[in-house]
Amino acid sequence: MFRTRLRGALLAAALALASPSFASEFRIGGHVGAVGSSTSDIGYGVNASINPYGWIALELDATFAPGGYFGTSPAILFYFAQYEEFRIGAGGGAGFHRFGGNGGTTHFAVNLNAQGEFNVAPNVAVGLATRHNVVFGADDIWGVFLTLGFRFEPGGGW
Repeated sequence: MFRTRLRGALLAAALALASPSFASEFRIGGHVGAVGSSTSDIGYGVNASINPYGWIALELDATFAPGGYFGTSPAILFYFAQYEEFRIGAGGGAGFHRFGGNGGTTHFAVNLNAQGEFNVAPNVAVGLATRHNVVFGADDIWGVFLTLGFRFEPGGGW
């Protein structure tokens, strides 16, 4: 029930903020890769970002892993290198992590992240992202993910 409400809220917020008056680019996608602390597992999730100025993005993601792990990390990403089909960025933000499913404890975290991505087709980007979460009251969480995203630009067709 919580996941369904969270997904609905994330989608509504992303669509509202993606209006042509606010964003120069809206991106939605997914990720899969290694996530863990003292042990690792395969994690997967969804992400959305709004890039209002071209060099900064507001990003929100949700990650799931076996054993009842759920994490969400709103962050700000700064793109410090951009080329025609490739860009690299780094940033940070807050995070909320729940261990042990719906009955588990939720912990606050601060995260640092970095990512690079390149266009494989018009409006389609593939990349690699890494994140380290300093979790208060629990073990730190890290992740390395392969990402796939679809970009939407106002007036750009999609």
